[in-house]
Amino acid sequence: MPFSNYFNFIGSKVPYWFYVSGNGIANKQMPSQSEIEKQISEWLEEEISDCIPNIESTDMIFEGNPSVTTSITDNSVNLEIYFPLKVTKGESTSIIEKHSTSVKTKFGSLYSDAKKIFDSENTELFLEEYSIDFLNLYVPTTKFELSCAPKIWQVSEVENNLKDALSANVPMIKFKGSYYSLSKP
Repeated sequence: MPFSNYFNFIGSKVPYWFYVSGNGIANKQMPSQSEIEKQISEWLEEEISDCIPNIESTDMIFEGNPSVTTSITDNSVNLEIYFPLKVTKGESTSIIEKHSTSVKTKFGSLYSDAKKIFDSENTELFLEEYSIDFLNLYVPTTKFELSCAPKIWQVSEVENNLKDALSANVPMIKFKGSYYSLSKP
């Protein structure tokens, strides 16, 4: 789907932050952190509701509908689940109103870094500049040569050379930070 606004990853739609629509218009759709938190909350509320029949018993009864609040930090995703649980044991009954958990993950930090890279790319166009360098090095564009025979080049060969060069070099791009160490300054 060359003009889609999402990538189909094992049946899940992963939205592109930047895409070109079928009519050639460039679009951005980077989700905010609050949008991601809201989507996680909505997904979890649905998943919890689907699990209730599997975990309820005569001793444990959930009351009402679940309400989830999600907060993403650099090193964790914190969840507050408001879903009263009535637990009965013999003559005693207790109600647990809120359930909390924290998942240790660098998702927030990765999102923050990705947002910085995306914003920087949109203002400085560093990836385009990098790609132009590769076009000049790996595609027959400006090289001048005098000869009696016509110069012929295969589009597929040039395309493969460019793809190989980009796939070998783009992963080597480093951004300012402390997530790597240089062998030489």
